[in-house]
Amino acid sequence: MRGLFLSVLLLSTAAAQPSVSLAGVAAVPRGAFAEGASPAGGVSVGAYVAVPRVPVSVGIEGMAALWGSDWRMVPAGAGRAAVTTTSGLAQGLAVLRLQRPRGVVRPYLDAVAGVTYVATTSGPDDGPAVGGGEGETGARSCAPMLSCAPERVIPASVAFGDAAGLAGIGVGVQVGVGRGGLRRTPRVALDARVRVLAGAEAEYLGTDGVVHYGDGTAGLLVWRSRTDLIIPHLGVTVSL
Repeated sequence: MRGLFLSVLLLSTAAAQPSVSLAGVAAVPRGAFAEGASPAGGVSVGAYVAVPRVPVSVGIEGMAALWGSDWRMVPAGAGRAAVTTTSGLAQGLAVLRLQRPRGVVRPYLDAVAGVTYVATTSGPDDGPAVGGGEGETGARSCAPMLSCAPERVIPASVAFGDAAGLAGIGVGVQVGVGRGGLRRTPRVALDARVRVLAGAEAEYLGTDGVVHYGDGTAGLLVWRSRTDLIIPHLGVTVSL
């Protein structure tokens, strides 16, 4: 991973064919991660620089995806209150890409490394939030265990998140829009790819990981597992 980031820093200064991308993504948990998290949808943006005289590009990407947003009325003292719970993830990636340099159809192979951040916020719109962590909230951690009961924490508005490193590979293809050829590559291309990512362990709140009680407390069910993902992308890449 360290070598990949060093390559990005050294090679990104090369003055050759920069490009940017915008794509819709689906983040699909796999393995143990799929037991506590559901598929997420979002967007990805990227910037890349082609290395002169070799079929290699380096770049950086950012991705944000939402896997659930739930609005409900919950007991609050003698009455009821509206509570919103939102869960999702974000990624920052360094990309090393092997790609045919010219043509209308350009397949490629990616190697990526970076960080995934998984987060959940829950509470009334005007409620204070407290940072998540087992030591701060008293939340019970499961690895993962469906029978693990949530423990109550105060306050009832919660912000819970954790980060995990990742590495993976992907395959894709860019298909130029407009006129092109062996010596002329269209500036705009449709871009489709899929990546398989191996993520380190993280703690996160599952789909039903937050329960609000009428006495102003919340129950948190914290899952812990690897954060492995399959991520299909479909978007557009523009050469500058």
